Amino acid sequence: PGDAAEIAEYQEHGEKLLARNKLARIKAPMTTNLIGHSRLVNEGLHAIMEKADTQAGILSSGLFLTNLPKGIVDRNQLHQMLPHAMHVMRVTLDGYNLWRLIQEMEKNRNFLTKFPQKGMGFRGKYFGELHYEGLRYDHDAGQLFFHEDLVSPIKTYQVAMPDHYLFIPFFPTLSIIG
Repeated sequence: PGDAAEIAEYQEHGEKLLARNKLARIKAPMTTNLIGHSRLVNEGLHAIMEKADTQAGILSSGLFLTNLPKGIVDRNQLHQMLPHAMHVMRVTLDGYNLWRLIQEMEKNRNFLTKFPQKGMGFRGKYFGELHYEGLRYDHDAGQLFFHEDLVSPIKTYQVAMPDHYLFIPFFPTLSIIG
């Protein structure tokens, strides 16, 4: 009982320290959904693209655990929403291997949405739905577009994504080529 009480005290103290640090005022709530459109995923995609200096990004909805309410946002709210470390990587692939990576993602899409991801610092419940920004995959034609231009097998492309994708077994192109 003594250890648990001490741990809870440290936890509470840490959360109070984080809550003192105000970060932004948002005009509307930012919501997350495991499946479908999510403002938080959209904002997250733009943030990782800016961080990695790319024109495209890939992110899964399972990263975001809570919504952000309208008003002032503090570091504790951000920590509750994203309690895991986020390390963004810039992946450079030729068009063929980018197409191959997206094929791997699309093949695993339905499985990963409710896959109970655990370990490697991830504290969410599920991997979640994959979302792309700057990329569009046409399932019927099997074609990949980069900002509405058909991806060329010999051209080089850069895409932002969490480095976590490098360490999970679902996207071997990242560890083999990327």
